[in-house]
Amino acid sequence: MKKLLWLFLLLPFCAQAQISGRLLDSETHEPIPYAQITIANPKVQTYSTENGQFNFTQLDYDKNYTLSIDALGYFNKEINTSELSNSPDILLDLNEEVLPELYIIPENAKTKIRTYGQTKEGSKNTLIGACNSDYLKLIDKESKESDFEDGEYGILFRNKGLSKILSAHLHIHQNTLKRALIKIQLYEISGGKPIKPIVHEPIIFDIRDKQVGWFKINLENQNIYLDKGIKKVAMFIKTVDTEYYQDKEDNCLYFTGIFPSLNNTIIYRHLNDEGFSKIPLSFPLYLTVETYSW
Repeated sequence: MKKLLWLFLLLPFCAQAQISGRLLDSETHEPIPYAQITIANPKVQTYSTENGQFNFTQLDYDKNYTLSIDALGYFNKEINTSELSNSPDILLDLNEEVLPELYIIPENAKTKIRTYGQTKEGSKNTLIGACNSDYLKLIDKESKESDFEDGEYGILFRNKGLSKILSAHLHIHQNTLKRALIKIQLYEISGGKPIKPIVHEPIIFDIRDKQVGWFKINLENQNIYLDKGIKKVAMFIKTVDTEYYQDKEDNCLYFTGIFPSLNNTIIYRHLNDEGFSKIPLSFPLYLTVETYSW
């Protein structure tokens, strides 16, 4: 049987940055973690760390770039990199209009535990690799089925009524990284495309020292709900920070995939594209939820 290898790009890690800053709440001055920072030209993207810090490598320090900052629960902001020379701190204002909704569940509500997403581990003959850019350059393009540069990808699932998310689950088949922080973001789907993010606390898998197998995050106390009016959801994953072993070339995470797949298929967008593409492939990523009806 032919072995398929699908490769995605992890964010590169570098200890010395050319352009850097820190995101802070304008009122509390607390750091804002895992926010998305994008430069339009050239099209590059990164995320803030647990301490709100971010950096861009391989850019011309003498040039002025425009940073677009997108942090859930805050107003979007644009700032020129020239302003960071005075102070690296960027203050974001809380947007109370997009805070998560509060739900009051009646005592007589009927409940059911469900899973949303792909619960199967897949086949070792279909590997999905998330790799650093240097390793991708070393691989002959003829040796893999598909090659995706920097972008975002996830899987689709149907929402079956008002749902509270209890936990998130991810399976990793092979891992050569020292550490990886993998973020999950949920989007409402309409017309086959993500239309808006579902506001929730950051969902982060913290994977260390070549760990493999099933990983679980307990989210019961975060009160993350999917409204009954939301019919379809995209669950995107993105590596927001990585640490590599210096003596390793193949700094990658590998998932076992299901190919072809008609359910819970991958949806993908390249960083330079406006639209999304569907791939007849799935990988082990799912939520455990409690649904309510009355």
